[in-house]
Amino acid sequence: MEQHKQLLLNKFRQSLRTRGVRGFIGLKKQLKIIDSDQTGTLTLNEFLQAFDDLKVTNMQSGELRMVFEIYDVDRSGRINYQLFLNDLITELQPNRLRLV
Repeated sequence: MEQHKQLLLNKFRQSLRTRGVRGFIGLKKQLKIIDSDQTGTLTLNEFLQAFDDLKVTNMQSGELRMVFEIYDVDRSGRINYQLFLNDLITELQPNRLRLV
């Protein structure tokens, strides 16, 4: 199962990477906007809405749900979107990281 999670996350990161730094910046802004109660966390519906609004990935909603579940480590039904973004940003090259 761990290997399946890693493959899914790699597919997700690669899908985001096709949009370049602007994709990450746009995602960061969109997640902050979608966080309507300003808790720093997102529900599954908010998470899916952000990706639907931005058309950032070519992943199906079922795959995005699985990505959400991976980051919902305490099974509260919410993820901390800053921790989520930090995990994605660590995958960027150093010269691109400075831009985000």
